[in-house]
Amino acid sequence: MRQGERHEASCLRLTRTSHDSLRVVLLTVLIGLTTLTVGVIGVVAYLDARDTSTDLTQKILGETSKRVTGWRLQERIHITRRG
Repeated sequence: MRQGERHEASCLRLTRTSHDSLRVVLLTVLIGLTTLTVGVIGVVAYLDARDTSTDLTQKILGETSKRVTGWRLQERIHITRRG
């Protein structure tokens, strides 16, 4: 192998190593950003679902309470009319 061929082979190895290292850096950044995005979306979805379920629970309990109170009132009126 001549001196010039050795230099070319060395440059090719260096270039290949640089591409591999750039590829690793870019993949690491993309995987990190993807993981961060999925995590943030997951947390936001969880918090929104929790707030929605709390709100619906309060509405259902309020409606049930109104119906039970109305039913008891109707029952008392019915008993009073009979007695």
